[in-house]
Amino acid sequence: MAKRKDPIFSFRFLVEIDGLVHGGFQEIAGISIEVDMESKKEGGLNEFEHHFIKGIKNSNLTLKRGMGVNKDLWKWFQKTCNAKPEEKNGSIHIQDTTGKTISTINFFNAFPIKWEGPALNAQSSGIAIESITLVHQGLDLVK
Repeated sequence: MAKRKDPIFSFRFLVEIDGLVHGGFQEIAGISIEVDMESKKEGGLNEFEHHFIKGIKNSNLTLKRGMGVNKDLWKWFQKTCNAKPEEKNGSIHIQDTTGKTISTINFFNAFPIKWEGPALNAQSSGIAIESITLVHQGLDLVK
C-alpha cells in the first residue's frame, strides 16, 4: 500500500534573506506568479481566439511580523528610500509539525518598496505588527 501524503500546513515557516533566518513572521502574502496573456481574434473565425504569452507577472511579497527591537528590515527599507535599493535573495521554508523543512520557495533580487508600522490602539492588547512589501524578480519552488 502506498504511503499517504497529507497536505502541507501553512502555519509553520521561516524566512531567510541572504543567508540570515528571520523567524517569527505572522503572515506572508503574495506568493504568486501569473502568465500575462494577450488574445487576438483572427478575421473570419469567430469560434476562438489565439492566445499569446506576453510575459510573467510576479506578485509583491508582503511579510508581517510582531514588531520588536530588531530593525534589520527597517534599515533595508531605508536604503530603498535613499535611492540605493539593495537586492537580496531569500527563501521561505515551510515546515511540518516537527520543524523539518518540507518545502522551500526561493525569491530572487528582492528589495523593499513599502514598510507599514503597527495600528496603535490603547483599547487593544494585541501585538504590534509591522509589515514590509518586497518586489522581486521571480520565485522557484525547490522542494
